Amino acid sequence: MQFPPDRVEELVVRLRARLRRHGFLGAVTFLFLAAPLRAQGTLTSVDFRLPTDGAGAGTIAARITFPSSPGDARYPDGVPVIIYLPGGFGAGGLAAGARLAQQGFAVITFIYPGGQDGASQSDGVYDYRGDNCQRAVRDVIRFAEGQAADGLGRTIADIVPMPVLTSIVGLAPYSNGLIGLITLDRYGAAIPRAPYQCGWENPTSGQIINGDLGTRARDCDASVDGDGNGVAGDDGNNPWYDPETGYGPASFTLDFSRLAFDPVAARSYTDPLFRCAPVTQAGMVFHDGRSNGRLDFNPALPGCLDFDGDGIIESVEDFQLTALTTFTPACALKLYYSREVTHALEDLGVFPGAWPAWIATPAEADARWPLLDVTVHWAGIAARFPDLRLMTTFTRQDHVQSQDDHPHVRQVLDGTASRSFWYRLNADAWYYEAVNGSLPAEYVETPANSGVPPAQMKSRAEPIGTNADAMQAAGHAEMADRIYSGCWWPDLTSGLRPALVPDAEAAALRLAADRRTLDWSPAAGAFCYDVLRASSLADDGQGIRLDNAACVAEDSPVPQASDPALPPAGTVYFYVVKPNGIHGTYGAGSSGRPRLDAGRACR
Repeated sequence: MQFPPDRVEELVVRLRARLRRHGFLGAVTFLFLAAPLRAQGTLTSVDFRLPTDGAGAGTIAARITFPSSPGDARYPDGVPVIIYLPGGFGAGGLAAGARLAQQGFAVITFIYPGGQDGASQSDGVYDYRGDNCQRAVRDVIRFAEGQAADGLGRTIADIVPMPVLTSIVGLAPYSNGLIGLITLDRYGAAIPRAPYQCGWENPTSGQIINGDLGTRARDCDASVDGDGNGVAGDDGNNPWYDPETGYGPASFTLDFSRLAFDPVAARSYTDPLFRCAPVTQAGMVFHDGRSNGRLDFNPALPGCLDFDGDGIIESVEDFQLTALTTFTPACALKLYYSREVTHALEDLGVFPGAWPAWIATPAEADARWPLLDVTVHWAGIAARFPDLRLMTTFTRQDHVQSQDDHPHVRQVLDGTASRSFWYRLNADAWYYEAVNGSLPAEYVETPANSGVPPAQMKSRAEPIGTNADAMQAAGHAEMADRIYSGCWWPDLTSGLRPALVPDAEAAALRLAADRRTLDWSPAAGAFCYDVLRASSLADDGQGIRLDNAACVAEDSPVPQASDPALPPAGTVYFYVVKPNGIHGTYGAGSSGRPRLDAGRACR
């Protein structure tokens, strides 16, 4: 059986917790066999403690994993950094990210405040990816970017025994890991640079996190394609949601006309941290398709909502709604249904008496979900980090969601497009093959910044069975290489990983006799160039003013550009060429002072 990476991590944490409860307190190692990978160099890991006010006055447990040999660093001048953000609802763990580190990255894993993984434990109180966790993420990002030190006063450069490129930091959210983006909005003032993000099948809003629209877990028989869409295992859709009319970039509209509460039906709730004993609680919220006030399962299959057994859930059958499961410090159960469901419960007067104490009220839901719902944070992120760049990796059969149009991926696509962020679905085919050794049949390429109609979302996803770690390794390799090279073409026909450290500047800029064509001597190792045209000097006459320059060419793949514009009579045009990437600069004026790129016209 193959589990997604965040599920593997969750299983490890759960197994360790259960062993601890039964008296097995020693170090325990679990070996999970996976598909063979290409040969890679060995890795080294260093555990450390990171101070953060998210853990009160304490620290969180963290680990950094990196290539053992400097020769295995991704770039000739060092390793970029990835922050692994775990999925699920637990507090994370330290044993993750090896597949990413094998691509020449330094990978940071950590445990959220209040969590534990084996003998490693973080201080503080776990708040289910809320403010405590987000403060911790902020400080992990600051550490990755060289702006914070660990509990021993060491920076990331002190811990990793090779150069660390703190200007290239990426977020790797697996499944329920979009806490990084929310942190960029809420705590971006303390973060010097926005990391890029490459995430895997990430839920966006409370309705997606809770599975209001349906999930694969609701499919009673994952081997049967009940709805006939060509994908078995995704027949757990909520019939009270219509994707053609109910989709929205920040919220989904469901028919709540038969929303009901069964006070008798009960289930057991487990603490994701295993700090509290499981709780059995009677009372279920559901769509009462059978109109009898009871939550009815298939008589022959307990837990199966497909009452008539025809392979799909219809509006004449019930559909159970689920909630975010939390426990208070005193181990009292508190369930958070999505804001939309919670307000519908109130508006329709579903509860026959007092509001159940173990279900969050509308006010409590309104306070909780903005901390977890990325769709309400796009504007804030854009205000701080307008050049944020993102990628989402996903397959035709999502690991949790069941709707054909992948509404969670659509919401990220719509949110990024609304703020003009650079965004791509899945890694370029060249990168996937280069990183993983082969390309799956029917691998799909979608150029960056492409709009995707809802009906095409499934066809733009990768084939079922494409390994999540393989997709993520390729995606992070591509994103980091793009930052290193500074080249953001919508699609690629080759890689951008340099074989040598690029020269800092282009040279010998010339204007041809046609007074249109510019060419220059290539900068060794550069993949693309920006060309700016300025029309005035600085006030002291010692340099070119770039703050009002025009962009003549952006990401030019060759050392040549054309500018049809001519200067008005009595004026002069000045041209500056910059090799893109982390080493490229706009050079220096005649005074030797570096030219600044503030307000530059090329992105």
